[in-house]
Amino acid sequence: MHARDIMDTRFHTLRPGQSIAEAVKMFHTASTEEQKKIFGLMVTDEQNRLVGMLSMYDILLFVRPKHAGLWGEMEDLPLEVAFDELLERVKAIRVSDIMTTDVVTIGRIPTSWSSPT
Repeated sequence: MHARDIMDTRFHTLRPGQSIAEAVKMFHTASTEEQKKIFGLMVTDEQNRLVGMLSMYDILLFVRPKHAGLWGEMEDLPLEVAFDELLERVKAIRVSDIMTTDVVTIGRIPTSWSSPT
């Protein structure tokens, strides 16, 4: 079995220039559409190349480090309400300012390649 056999090819993504407030709204939208909590989103450039990842934990650590201990309890936390006031204070902060850029990926295997048996 290969990753391509089980991977999902539809993603909710962010752009590096989006604000943190826009990112939080995208997390909420993605969670609503997927009907499950989404805590991490890929960041892609204009050519849809992966340039980083952003998690709700990254945002939480940036805007309110003293509340980082709440991570295990975030499932019950209405994120869009909790962050409204904080996001007002950090409007100038962009996804690219706090995203993780050291992302581990796997490449596409050429169709002529076969795995050793």
